[in-house]
Amino acid sequence: MKFLLLRLLAYLVAAATLGPGLWAGVGLVFGYQSSLMIIVLLTLPAVAVIGVLLWRASLFAVRGIRVTSFWTLLAMDAVCLLAAMIAGFFIVDYYSAALIGAEPLVMTDEVAHNVILIMIVPAAFVLALFTTSSGGQSLAIEPGGVELAGAFGRNAARWDEIEAIRPQAQYVPVSRAGAVIPSHLRTNMELIIVGGDSLTVYEPGLKRSAELILARMRASAPSRLQAGLDELGEIWLKPSPTNQFY
Repeated sequence: MKFLLLRLLAYLVAAATLGPGLWAGVGLVFGYQSSLMIIVLLTLPAVAVIGVLLWRASLFAVRGIRVTSFWTLLAMDAVCLLAAMIAGFFIVDYYSAALIGAEPLVMTDEVAHNVILIMIVPAAFVLALFTTSSGGQSLAIEPGGVELAGAFGRNAARWDEIEAIRPQAQYVPVSRAGAVIPSHLRTNMELIIVGGDSLTVYEPGLKRSAELILARMRASAPSRLQAGLDELGEIWLKPSPTNQFY
C-alpha cells in the first residue's frame, strides 16, 4: 500500500505542477503577457523535484526475476504522468480569465472541466494501482519452490504445494460500435495451490523475461507441472494476435 500511495501522490503532484507549467509555457508562446505564468515557470523545477522524489520512492528492490522490466515500468509511469499533466493543464486553463484576465487557451467547456476536476483523483488512483500491481512483481524460483513478491506483499509456495500451472486469460472492457465488450489484455500464469488458493504471475512485457521465467520454472518444477509450463510457453513465446474480442 505504501508504494501505491507514493505513486498516486507522484501522479497528483505532476497534475498540480506540470499541468500549470504547460499552461504557462503555452500561454507565453501564444503571446499572453502574464507575470503569473513567468512565476509558475520559475518555480516549476523546484516543485517538480517533489514529484520526482515521490516517484523514486515508489520503486522498490526486487528479489528474483522482475516480471515487468524496469524500462517497461518507466514507460507506463511516463504515460500516466503525461495524462496527469494534460489533466492539470485543462483544469488550470479553464480558470485563465480569473487568473490572468484572458480567454482560456483550450478549455472553455464547463461540463468537460468539471468531469476532469471530479475524476482526476479516482483516475490517478486506478492508474497508480494498475502500474504498481503490474510493474512491481518479481518471481524468485528456487529448487524448493517459488516466491512471488509485489507492492502489496510476498507469497511463497513449495513445489509440493502447487497442484497445477495453467494459463489465465485477463480481459478489460472496451467500447466498440456503442457496445462494451471484453478485450484480451494478457495471459497470466496461475499457480494453483493446495487448499484452493492461487498465485498469479502477470504476463511479462518482454519476450526475454518470459523466456527466462519459463526456463527457470522448467529447470526447478517437478515433472507433473511441466505440461502446464509447455502450454503457457506456447502462448507467451508466440506472437499473440491483436484485438482479440470475445
